Amino acid sequence: MDLYPCSTNELKALGYKDVSRAKLAALIPDPVIAPSIAPSLKDDVDRKPEYPKPDTSQTIPFQPRHLAPPGLHPVPGRVFPVPPAAVILMKLLPPPICFQGRAAKALKSLQFANPGKQTEFAPETSKREKRRLQTKSAASNSGQTAASKNKVYDSNGILICNGMDLCDCLDEDCLGCFYSCKKCGSNKCGVECRCDRKWLYEQIEVEGGDTIRNKHVG
Repeated sequence: MDLYPCSTNELKALGYKDVSRAKLAALIPDPVIAPSIAPSLKDDVDRKPEYPKPDTSQTIPFQPRHLAPPGLHPVPGRVFPVPPAAVILMKLLPPPICFQGRAAKALKSLQFANPGKQTEFAPETSKREKRRLQTKSAASNSGQTAASKNKVYDSNGILICNGMDLCDCLDEDCLGCFYSCKKCGSNKCGVECRCDRKWLYEQIEVEGGDTIRNKHVG
């Protein structure tokens, strides 16, 4: 009973020596050899079937990829790269037509280019930044000078024009009719502290009464 799962020709193709020697044994008579133990052991080893083994020097590395780029051989779940001989040939070939024209130039301009020394640029220490800071400081100083000239009250809340300690109710005889100022503590400051203030009240309209005008305006 033949227990092999395939035919004799298939076993020969796979490299089974015991099958391939069966035909040779019928054609070539066995030589007369003195009995010994070593040849029998060697013959037993030779009779074991040798399965075909792949040549590892010709194998291609496994590269798992989700999307196969053009030029690679996609198989379920992985990608096999182009053989080395094909890679050399592809390097010798000229670029395709799609690598030329306006679209190719636009794509090339979008690629990353090594900026070189531009990465060492420090805007804080550049001449342009220094000029900008100098201009800004000069403008701020001139603004402060102009602002100091436009002040109506001094640092103590006194009118600069006549030196009067005028209450914000515009009554010259008033000693203070407001709550204490949070900044200077005076009772003559209205909504905003009078110290270094740049404006004053021109008039106060009393509901059901007369309009009180500031005599010191102008």
